[in-house]
Amino acid sequence: MSRKYLYAIVADEADDAVGEILSGLGKAGIGGAKITTLTVDGIAAVTSNYRGPASVRPQRRNIAAHQEILKALLAVTTPLPISFGTIADNPQAIHTALQHSHEELEQALERVRGKVEMGLNVRWDLANIFEYFVDRHPSLRALRDTLYAGGREPSRDRKIELGRLFNQLLEEDRERYTAQVEKILETCCAELRRADPRKETEVMRLSCLVTRDAQATFEAAVFRVAKTFDDHYAFDFNGPWAPHSFVDVPITL
Repeated sequence: MSRKYLYAIVADEADDAVGEILSGLGKAGIGGAKITTLTVDGIAAVTSNYRGPASVRPQRRNIAAHQEILKALLAVTTPLPISFGTIADNPQAIHTALQHSHEELEQALERVRGKVEMGLNVRWDLANIFEYFVDRHPSLRALRDTLYAGGREPSRDRKIELGRLFNQLLEEDRERYTAQVEKILETCCAELRRADPRKETEVMRLSCLVTRDAQATFEAAVFRVAKTFDDHYAFDFNGPWAPHSFVDVPITL
């Protein structure tokens, strides 16, 4: 019996629409496999047969196939996305998992029903963020000038002290600006979730759960709050996506 690759969980009531969309994709699954669904008591797993190696390689074509299925589903329903590379040994394993986690999956589907995920990234658009902070924060400027007075090279410990102050001010500014943005966005978002900045120049990374009919309102709110920042800040929003950041699909295979 063939193993099964999993893409998402959807509500069974959307099966007709889901089936129509996915049938149009043909054999668009991982490895060119046909997309099917396996349903248990009103909840369906979107799957395809899988005959590849034990683990799915994160190659571009495999990732693209996974994302294409989620994109197709998102056009007609809000799926609970399953992490890339999830494989079940057989259909019975999926059936058992859906039965075991049925209540939690129902709750998760209800939580995201009629909603999509939008992302917002804000960064400092600067050539040198340290010098920018020196200009904006008198305490950092005073310490920098004291340590490097007369052209001398400060000790390692004093450099660490300077770095710690810079990092403290960086985190304080991030917190203040993130709270400022969240205050505006919470008026048009069902939920907001923060992610840690990946780079020193990133101010914030926000995931926003937005009802489908509020996407234009969300975009307008982003433009509105962006106008309260000067040209040293760059705002970038993206989506809609399946709600990856708001659901942890309780599937144990």
